[in-house]
Amino acid sequence: MAYNKCKEVIDILYSVVDVGSNTVRLVTYEIKNGVYTPVYTDCHALGLIGEVNNGTLSQNAVDSLCDTLTTFKKSINATSVFRAFATAFMRATTNADEIKEIIRKRVGINLEILTEEQEALFSFKGILRTLDKTHGVAIDFGGGSCEFIEFSDRTPVFFTSLPFGCVQLAKKFVKGNEFPTHSELNDIKNFILDKLKVLGDLKNTNQLIITGGTARAFAQMDNFINHTKLSPSNYRFTSNSFHILYDKFSTFDNVYTDFIKSNMSNRLRTIYPGLEAINTIINFFHSKEIIISTEGVREGYLSEIVGGDSCTTHS
Repeated sequence: MAYNKCKEVIDILYSVVDVGSNTVRLVTYEIKNGVYTPVYTDCHALGLIGEVNNGTLSQNAVDSLCDTLTTFKKSINATSVFRAFATAFMRATTNADEIKEIIRKRVGINLEILTEEQEALFSFKGILRTLDKTHGVAIDFGGGSCEFIEFSDRTPVFFTSLPFGCVQLAKKFVKGNEFPTHSELNDIKNFILDKLKVLGDLKNTNQLIITGGTARAFAQMDNFINHTKLSPSNYRFTSNSFHILYDKFSTFDNVYTDFIKSNMSNRLRTIYPGLEAINTIINFFHSKEIIISTEGVREGYLSEIVGGDSCTTHS
């Protein structure tokens, strides 16, 4: 069915694959009357970043990625629009062009590797779809990078991408197979503080809006502490409540580590580096409020494909 504007009555499926440093995630959206509704999801934890040597992604990893994309492609409706993109992790590989060509020949799709600017602006576009905010700082905390987008009057005025994400931090600093030591967390904090120096003049930091899988996990962890079942969508922390979360989980008490092992086993090595990074960012900016967004680069990317900024997303 042809379409020109997102406001049109559309009944079509869009399947979007996000190739990340640790996971490759497929989400299929149904679009009707400008509303995006996820109807199918699948996720494979390939740990691609662990297969990079001297900047080159190994052939075994490329084969695994092709197999996953092929599986995803076979699993979706034949009439669904199928698109795939990669972000910071793939940008950093020296054989990205070769990988794209292999995927094109073996899977029959074109993998789009987003630029830093595209990644930041798509994240911003996705985040603001469900938030009525005119100014602030949006953060996309991923596996291989962290995007900062300052906006005013719902318009980006500054963006940058810094070279740290939960997977990259775990790979660089965590020696064990599970949780980091306190010394390793301190090294992560100092590393983040050094990288944040370039953002010293950033304004509108009283309120931080954070997206990404790690951020959604924080909402799940906070629900556990408070014995609540609140939706992670637009989940809100005060700086004090976030620090309580950080302090409790940083004790490494069994009640907290067992919760992580039982509920987010795919984040054993990455959740604490992510928690340390975000806590450091909040302290650096003296932020008063933190909002967790379940929308991000994937929804912003989809919005760009479909066209029109007035669409909404239903979880």
